Amino acid sequence: GDKGEVIAKKLGETLEIIGRTDVNANVTDKNLRVDNENGQLVIKMASDLRDINNITSSNGKTTITLSDSNGNNTVNINNATISNVAPGVNGTDAVNVDQLEKVNATANAGWFMTTNHGDKSFNVKPNASVDLRTANNNLVITQEDGNITFGLSNNLNLTSNGSVTIGNTTIDNSGLTIKDGPSITENGVDAGDKKVTNVSNGTISAESKDAINGSQLYAVKQIAEAGWNLSVNEGEDAGNVAPGANVDLRNSDGNIVISKDANNVTFNLAKDIKVDTLKANTSVTVGNDTVHTSIMNNGITVKGENSTVTLTDKGLDNGGNKITNVAAGTNATDAVNVSQLNSTIAGVQWKLTGNNDNANATTVGSQTVSFNDSESVKANVDGVNVSFSVKAGELGNEAGKVTSNSTNGTVATVKNVADAINNSGWNIALTDGSNELVKPGDIVKFVNGSGTTANVAKNANGGVEVSFNVNNAEAPKVNEDGSINVPSSENGGSHYVNATTLATTVNNAAWNVDSKAAGGTVINVVNEKRVDSQAATKVKAGNTVNINAGNNIEITRSGADITVATSMTPTFNTVQVGGKEGVTLGSSTAKDGVKELSVGARGAEARITNVAPGIADTDAVNVGQLRGAVGNIHNHINKVDKRVRGVGANAAAGMALPQVYIPGKSMVAASAGTYGGESAVAVGYSRASDNGKLILKMTGTANSQGHLSGGVGVGYQW
Repeated sequence: GDKGEVIAKKLGETLEIIGRTDVNANVTDKNLRVDNENGQLVIKMASDLRDINNITSSNGKTTITLSDSNGNNTVNINNATISNVAPGVNGTDAVNVDQLEKVNATANAGWFMTTNHGDKSFNVKPNASVDLRTANNNLVITQEDGNITFGLSNNLNLTSNGSVTIGNTTIDNSGLTIKDGPSITENGVDAGDKKVTNVSNGTISAESKDAINGSQLYAVKQIAEAGWNLSVNEGEDAGNVAPGANVDLRNSDGNIVISKDANNVTFNLAKDIKVDTLKANTSVTVGNDTVHTSIMNNGITVKGENSTVTLTDKGLDNGGNKITNVAAGTNATDAVNVSQLNSTIAGVQWKLTGNNDNANATTVGSQTVSFNDSESVKANVDGVNVSFSVKAGELGNEAGKVTSNSTNGTVATVKNVADAINNSGWNIALTDGSNELVKPGDIVKFVNGSGTTANVAKNANGGVEVSFNVNNAEAPKVNEDGSINVPSSENGGSHYVNATTLATTVNNAAWNVDSKAAGGTVINVVNEKRVDSQAATKVKAGNTVNINAGNNIEITRSGADITVATSMTPTFNTVQVGGKEGVTLGSSTAKDGVKELSVGARGAEARITNVAPGIADTDAVNVGQLRGAVGNIHNHINKVDKRVRGVGANAAAGMALPQVYIPGKSMVAASAGTYGGESAVAVGYSRASDNGKLILKMTGTANSQGHLSGGVGVGYQW
């Protein structure tokens, strides 16, 4: 082949030509052709593929990818143009430029905004901004999630000359005045000889300047007259201490010290406490929660940071601590110190000897005596008892050999040695691949084989010689078709020939190479004679058969295996997918230099279906995405249109409100308005000054979209 070493096949061996396509996959023979060129088989692929259902790339580097190696529905055309795309119909179909331009035209149309029933109408393009403003800060315009709200400012500024009058109440720069009633000005609150009711509870503190109501004053009076209660022992002997009375705090046994600092009374335990007895389950503790000493009726407990020491009638628990400064004990029940213990240990001795040799005994005191293993003897120490044992070993057999499963220095028994020798021997390899062990005392018999004669005899040295003679025969003849004539067993078929004769016969044998054209025609060779337009070649032993790759074919060899595969980076002029009536894929370059992918042709456009939703900017979009984008645009425009028409209805209703025109008079008015199918109602209040020069007007509207608006204005005429 084009790659790998030459394959040399012997007579009777098989030359495998392997393809990697799955045995259950759909295949076609329409795109491959095998040509015999000068005795070489050349496998060629058609430039224009037919009956191709799918082209799959495993590395993603091809110019056009229809699906990846896992079968995922991915189309990657490497920034090329897809042409001849039919209009998408279903949600996952690809759309063409005509469909996209219609969407762009709709999206770019924008929407119209007007004021005062169409006055000064203007178009708002996509992504353009509409800035709604007010002439002063008394009207507030807010926007949240596309909803525009017109509202009256929480802080109205009518300047120092302005005022708001509702009925008998007037609010101006000086404050709030109710005719013939209270007033609130910068000088304070004038109740106008009226009772102040519904006063909330004022904050009572040293810094508070709040007014208090009658209930708070009554509560203070009740508390002042109540005094306070004094009791001992959780309520015993309780008594009331009236305001102005004295309470004398005393102690009779001296264990509690009572002191007073200004109005603070302190109770402390005396540093020296005197008690006659401690009751059961009571204690006196000196210290803190971590370290303290407790005296109880049954003993003493000293608690430290890491341990606790107790001394009771049961004895001393020293909590794991040392007992220091212990004097040397003298009586049998006295405690001993470390010095006494070390002296006693130093005086303890014993003698060590071997084989009852007391004359050479060694005196041992505090030293350590070690009993060590020798190569064949193991020392066993159990307390003060020492024993010695022989290290036992064991012989075994493996593949006829005597083996030792023990370490050096171990000892095997006589029976174990005899069993190991009797189970040893030598192995004979049988023709079925197994081995047969020949043990000491076994008899081996050599017999004649097929075409051989066994000879067994003693030699001059007293040994045994075994030889086999081969039954010779004439070499088999080579037939005219290149095969070897196989003789029967009666004609020497069970005999053998020598190497020279066999080599000559094998070298004269041959096998025929034929090829199959793309249409399926079989090309045969018989005795090197052509039977059709493509002659075959006879291949003898030692000859080389070259299998060359044509366009888009790759041939590799591994040992005796030849693999013919389609190139991972094939190049085609066109690819037809789906059989003769399928879609033709082609590629071209546009005038602007961009690569274009053609799906179908003019008059035979094809639709790309099952297109996944695009994510990146250069991804194709499907009809579902396009419809969703158009729907979102329509919904947004409809929503904005309704809101704008609602604003128009608010304006119409507000403008329809009547206004007071007689000096010194007030007017409350209501009106309704409609615009573009939306409706609104408005209410208003207006008042003219006594001289008719100053007019105040306030309005509020609500439309069918649920939006509210309001406005206030002051005018001066002359």
